[in-house]
Amino acid sequence: MPTANKYNVQMHGGENGYQGSRAIVRLKNNSTAVAYIYFVPEGKPIPDDDDSGRWIRMYMPESALPSVVDLIRNESPITVYFAAGSGFLKCGEEDVGEEDN
Repeated sequence: MPTANKYNVQMHGGENGYQGSRAIVRLKNNSTAVAYIYFVPEGKPIPDDDDSGRWIRMYMPESALPSVVDLIRNESPITVYFAAGSGFLKCGEEDVGEEDN
């Protein structure tokens, strides 16, 4: 499972975004891309996730963008993997009942 230690977010305007995506989150391990998460405008069909290229491609509704950015901004480590036809984004384990200070 690749671990991501860097990310960037690209937002797209217009009715349909850019090439069908409202935003893209790129996850990297240092300078190497490990996953792209595409956020699809509400009401548009969500494509299947894919791992046939150099990185995992995940597709989510645009409503998931704030939760994904919060996760990658505040949790560590972040890992990504592909199984059973889906991309997965996972944060490290934490103790039950742990509170962030």
